[in-house]
Amino acid sequence: MKKKLKIIGLIALFIATLLIIFLVFMYFSFRPTQDNKRNISSTNVYMSGKVGDDERTPIIYSYKESEFNNFSKEEKEKIFDKIGGKVEGDIPAIYLDGDNKIYMNFFKDDKIIKPDNLPVIKIKAYPSYYDSPETRLDFEDNFVQEDDYYTYAFKRYHNQYEKYILEHIEIEVLYEVDKEKYISLLSINNLNTDDGTDFFENEKLSEPIPAE
Repeated sequence: MKKKLKIIGLIALFIATLLIIFLVFMYFSFRPTQDNKRNISSTNVYMSGKVGDDERTPIIYSYKESEFNNFSKEEKEKIFDKIGGKVEGDIPAIYLDGDNKIYMNFFKDDKIIKPDNLPVIKIKAYPSYYDSPETRLDFEDNFVQEDDYYTYAFKRYHNQYEKYILEHIEIEVLYEVDKEKYISLLSINNLNTDDGTDFFENEKLSEPIPAE
């Protein structure tokens, strides 16, 4: 009898341990990215900054360009998944009716520096409207230097089929520091409304509005 109770107790302990592990996993999987994991660099060079007037800190990953280019397709996809955030609302947004710029600084050994050249921004803009015949649009441009920041102004890249739009934007920033090439990656959302808008109340437009 004692042996049987001992076995039952061990099974109960095992199940309780599995339950705790599962709950801990769920807790960390469905919460926003922690502050100390929002700026990751494999080198002593990295990019940091803010998105419009959004208080949320962007998730930025930085690498030497040669290192990033050697990653497999699967490894790159994992990075883009991480910069896209863990839960809804994890990444900052550009509100096109307000401050539509991102503001970036570049660092080496935790000190602000100026890159050797004007940073290049590559944009992958995904359509907001699910039934849109459009696909991802790609753009390349240069940052603008303003005082201590490098800035870039966003716009609506796709035709607008609904009253409210939310374009998902993946960003690659290319720059050189001491003649070494680097790349930093982040994601933002691009909205024509404020953060409190209920997209379930969205309305289809009678005529689409051309891209800006």
